[in-house]
Amino acid sequence: MKPIGTFLLIFFALSFSSQNNSGIVLKNMNTSLVPGNDFYNFCNGTWQEEFQLPESDARYGSFNEIHNANLARIKIILNEMAGAT
Repeated sequence: MKPIGTFLLIFFALSFSSQNNSGIVLKNMNTSLVPGNDFYNFCNGTWQEEFQLPESDARYGSFNEIHNANLARIKIILNEMAGAT
């Protein structure tokens, strides 16, 4: 198999195997609050209390998580490809 074919096969296998069924992360919710009184903190309260912004970032969001996950996947793919040659 050509290297690009191997790359695409690994890329798609990793992409589909690690998908969540939902974007809602229940552990980030602060269920001690009443949603009708403070819905934002009900949904995000625990995450805001526990999350520490990396010093290298001025902001952090879902695109940072996607970027970091993609970098990790690319590293795995490149390491596997380097070992295969």
